[in-house]
Amino acid sequence: MERAGISVTVAALLVHAAAPLAAQEMITQAANLSADAARDGRLAIDLVGDIWVVPHNGGEARQVTNGMGTATRPRWSPEASRIVFQATSDGTQRIWIHDFTSSASQMISRDGGVDLFPDWHPDGERIAYASDRSGTGFDLWEVDLPTGLHWRLSSRDGDETEPAWSSDGRDLVYVHHVDEQWSLVLRRLGQPEETLLTSPSRLAAPSWRPDGSLITYFRDGDDAPALEMVILSEPRLVRTYVDNEDFVRAPVSWLDRQRMVYTAAGRIRQRLFNEWSSSPLLFRATIQPPEPAVEPVRRPLPSIDEPGGRL
Repeated sequence: MERAGISVTVAALLVHAAAPLAAQEMITQAANLSADAARDGRLAIDLVGDIWVVPHNGGEARQVTNGMGTATRPRWSPEASRIVFQATSDGTQRIWIHDFTSSASQMISRDGGVDLFPDWHPDGERIAYASDRSGTGFDLWEVDLPTGLHWRLSSRDGDETEPAWSSDGRDLVYVHHVDEQWSLVLRRLGQPEETLLTSPSRLAAPSWRPDGSLITYFRDGDDAPALEMVILSEPRLVRTYVDNEDFVRAPVSWLDRQRMVYTAAGRIRQRLFNEWSSSPLLFRATIQPPEPAVEPVRRPLPSIDEPGGRL
């Protein structure tokens, strides 16, 4: 009987040892993926709630934030040493910066309200974003990083969102939404604001071509968003650029005046401006399984001077 008991115990141990451990997961695409290219070609992407960096020619992605769970819409700083993004803190979307020098992420939002759509000024010291902290809808705000000062840039009726600076830092474009009407608005240095176009359909994610000759943006269609552009000629010209891809509403990222990167159908796409088709930029991200919870070992304590009878 003792041998049988030993055999049963050994068999139980073998079955337990053979139980599969949580495996790593390899991800090569994701819904609502957005990407931004640094000046050296590296790509920042948002994946499973964190920010990752992909080499310029694709390949293995490296995770740079850890366990944030809600990080989205990364944007490289001009010198490519920091990434700004939005993530939830205490149930509210806030603006964060990840610094590669310190390998740390820091929230730069202050006061109450929801903060969204950060974009770097080309001087690398200021970030424009949208916030509803004033209580009258979303307005454009800006923060000066060296001093930590925040100030409001707009106060129109409705919502002003998705600011984007031109490469020389002189002009700002943004999306205005009021009374079921969407507009793309241009603010040039020292000039009155100009409404570039209006639409009953949603407009999103404006982005400047580096030479300042045009602005790309997305307009919602019947089935999926179309990538359009407004050419900053006189008069202004609005043209559809591509309407046959399942785009994500995140700004197009320009490597130079010809090469552009964006996301569609869960993948990173790259295209030359004058070409008819795009090509995928393949990546893979290894998701590590969470550490298993360890139950604390409970040590039985001996009874000392236990009284007789019932307690």
